[in-house]
Amino acid sequence: NYEVASQLWFDQYLKGEFEFPKTPQLEVNLKTDSGTPQAWLGVDRAATALGVEFYYTQHGQVDGEKHDMDNTKHRFWHYAAAKKHDGNWIADLPVASVDKPLWVFANVIYPLEKPVGYAGYYYRIGESKEFTLSSLMSMHSAEDLKAAGVKAAFKPSLTIESFKGEWEKEWFSYRPEEWGMQTNKLYSEIWSAPEGASLALDVKSAEANKLVITIDEFGVEVDLTGGSDWQTIVLLPENFENAIGEKLESWDGVRNLSLTAEKTLRTRVGKENKQKKFGAAWKGDAPVFRELRWVQK
Repeated sequence: NYEVASQLWFDQYLKGEFEFPKTPQLEVNLKTDSGTPQAWLGVDRAATALGVEFYYTQHGQVDGEKHDMDNTKHRFWHYAAAKKHDGNWIADLPVASVDKPLWVFANVIYPLEKPVGYAGYYYRIGESKEFTLSSLMSMHSAEDLKAAGVKAAFKPSLTIESFKGEWEKEWFSYRPEEWGMQTNKLYSEIWSAPEGASLALDVKSAEANKLVITIDEFGVEVDLTGGSDWQTIVLLPENFENAIGEKLESWDGVRNLSLTAEKTLRTRVGKENKQKKFGAAWKGDAPVFRELRWVQK
């Protein structure tokens, strides 16, 4: 429902057949009794809204620093559940550090009277029955956080993902018709790997398949036996390799993790792009996951 917005823009401004609601009005209060920032959102046509989402990151660009494209691409955006309050929406925004900036925005999801077709990412054709309208970004420096008395609330966690509740809000995919997803949670200091840790995941697949797990430009194929029992996967950095067979040396500095049926990885060698395909077409129902985690020795 993000991709359809460009089509709706043309429908409004070129054809006069659509009218967007007003931009959601976001305010962020840093100075709270608890020390946890709180976001407030005013919503136009609130009675018709299907839902509200708050997202925030501490990977924002610091003023004066050189632009870091890798940081921009791999920012991890926390999801904060919205609660309705006096006709508006609010959400708490617990942070991991007061030494990094805080960037916040919110989405409002609205229904469409009839499905609208669009051309999406990577030339994908789609159709949507709803659309998303985002607020402007609210950006606050580390100095702002300290001056307001914000307190770090998040602690380091060995559990990267529980796969419970609204866990998919912090994962993403450019191919929503497939079950594969990825996340930038590993880029956050909350889920940094302890020294000497292994990466573990429980998975259940109805049929025998190959699960592809990638970390940045490194991947591994895992054979799934299939059936009704949970299968535990435990991996070390050296189990992952790139398109030319180089091993991942450590978990230090990793950013992105994906779970998918098949994926082609590419590695630049001189002026040439080497590539290697991992996995195969998936058979049967989508897999079920349980507790992605770091395991210490």
